[in-house]
Amino acid sequence: MIIIIKDPMTLKNNIFSKAIKLISSIFLLFVLTSCSGFGSKEETGGIAKKRMEPNIKEATRKSVDSGGITLFGNKKNDELGQSNSMWKATLEVLDFIPLANATFSGGVIITDWYTSEENSNKSIKINVKFTSPELAVNSIDVDAFEKKCVANNCQITKLSKEFSSKIKVKIIEKARELEIKKSNKK
Repeated sequence: MIIIIKDPMTLKNNIFSKAIKLISSIFLLFVLTSCSGFGSKEETGGIAKKRMEPNIKEATRKSVDSGGITLFGNKKNDELGQSNSMWKATLEVLDFIPLANATFSGGVIITDWYTSEENSNKSIKINVKFTSPELAVNSIDVDAFEKKCVANNCQITKLSKEFSSKIKVKIIEKARELEIKKSNKK
């Protein structure tokens, strides 16, 4: 079949329209196949998808039954939980400040902004990061921040290392007390 086109613009528009359709089809094919579940585990690099348990209590029970989550190498997460003196001591030292986040599996305690009754324009916030489950000075990092507000204009500054060190010393002293109590019970 021979098509005779008298107008060269029509030929140009026809080629352009076919090119656009081809490019659109290739793009659409790429988009649709990039999200599909093609292939077996071998073709996807051996990664199998795991269904997460929506019930948090059931998921926690399964995690405990299977040996728990490892943290700090091959230590179990209970070392930072109930049996860890540093964790308990930190919670006891900071018990006057409301907590914003306390995650022993992540090794972090973050307080909320605390304002004393004496000075309502100043607030402090303390972050404690556990780097090791041992009872040692280098096992925790303490950062403290101060927020000063004047006429709805607030500025946040990091407090001195001296203030953070005082908090750290109180935590370590409390942890030592707890360890002594624990060893006397045995």
